[in-house]
Amino acid sequence: LDVLEYIHANEYAHADIKGSNLMTGFGKGKSDQVYLLDYGLTFRFCPNGEHKEYKEDPKRKHDGTVEFTSRDAHRG
Repeated sequence: LDVLEYIHANEYAHADIKGSNLMTGFGKGKSDQVYLLDYGLTFRFCPNGEHKEYKEDPKRKHDGTVEFTSRDAHRG
């Protein structure tokens, strides 16, 4: 959760959270660490300190994995 708090605090949204984009650490002392992968759909939701207004866009429907996509992403 720390990484999500960090990217959100810096005005970004990952936009593709799912099990296959999480990886646990390997090796002594690292197996309790979880890493967030695949930042391909990440976007800045608050550039220049102004929150981007949500606008439906049928061309962007279903970006990401359909089973884990938010309701708004299904709408575009």
